[in-house]
Amino acid sequence: MTLQTEEAKATVAEIAAENAALKETNQAAEAEAEAAAEQAKQMAQVTEEVLEELQEMDAEELQEVKEEVQEAAEQA
Repeated sequence: MTLQTEEAKATVAEIAAENAALKETNQAAEAEAEAAAEQAKQMAQVTEEVLEELQEMDAEELQEVKEEVQEAAEQA
């Protein structure tokens, strides 16, 4: 084989390795994105539930919740 052929084979092997690494990185990024999307979906659902509960409360109950949240924030 010629030196040029050996260099071409080495280049092809290098490109194949880079492609495999990029594919693995892409798969990891997709998995992270799916997890983040699921977490965001869950947070939105909980936020909606809390909002519905707050809308059902009267002013006195809301004041009590506000005070509890403030106390918890001060302790944190």
